[in-house]
Amino acid sequence: MSLMKEAIDRISIYAERKSEGSLYDSMLAGVLHNNGYSSFSFKSTGEFREFGKEFESELQQHLSNSPPTLTAEQIKEITKDYPFELPVEMYELYQRGNGLLPIGLNHPPENDFNIYKYYFVFPDEEIPLIGLRESMRLYQVFNEYRENYQRDIDPKWFPISIFEDMLLAVIGSEEQQQQSPVIRFYDSKFISTIEWLSLTDMLLYRIEIAEANLKNCTKAETKEILKTIYEKYSRCGGLDWILQEI
Repeated sequence: MSLMKEAIDRISIYAERKSEGSLYDSMLAGVLHNNGYSSFSFKSTGEFREFGKEFESELQQHLSNSPPTLTAEQIKEITKDYPFELPVEMYELYQRGNGLLPIGLNHPPENDFNIYKYYFVFPDEEIPLIGLRESMRLYQVFNEYRENYQRDIDPKWFPISIFEDMLLAVIGSEEQQQQSPVIRFYDSKFISTIEWLSLTDMLLYRIEIAEANLKNCTKAETKEILKTIYEKYSRCGGLDWILQEI
């Protein structure tokens, strides 16, 4: 088993143990809210989902453009206008979760991974992975921006996450590599910093932070734990931006 698949399974086991809410539930809560209902008024997840069936068609409209998993063939089709090869680790990740990750390893007997009830946003709500179609859309936007405004944007940069004006991206290559560095840049400057040596390292960092359970730690303790875990997975010297919001 590859390190990426081990990382995904580790995250899945953690999420199952912590009973994380699924993406389906969070999106259904949004649909119910838009229709004047509160998810807090239901006694159980089962009751909540049963009531939500009335709004299934509306929910599906939100989900239709971003299936929870992709095949290798679908990945190639979506990225056909990207003139480089994405790393193997990204294929492994998006075949298990298209910008998402599965909750637990106990899926239905038919191993149907295409059910949103079994997925949640990871690493977190603030810096989430994004679906591959959205990644490709952003890539095309930056490609046009580079051509129209003569900006120094490397055409190999392929975005995987966005928060406000900050983006994370992998770097494609002429020949497919097993892994790729993950870079950080801002859509106002386009000056890149290597943040992680691989996408796998980024996920391992995130799951160890989740497992560390920092909620009851002081600021000093939190910074020390983050520093220790960060240095375990990254030797890129970019810790300051992670600590600045603490």
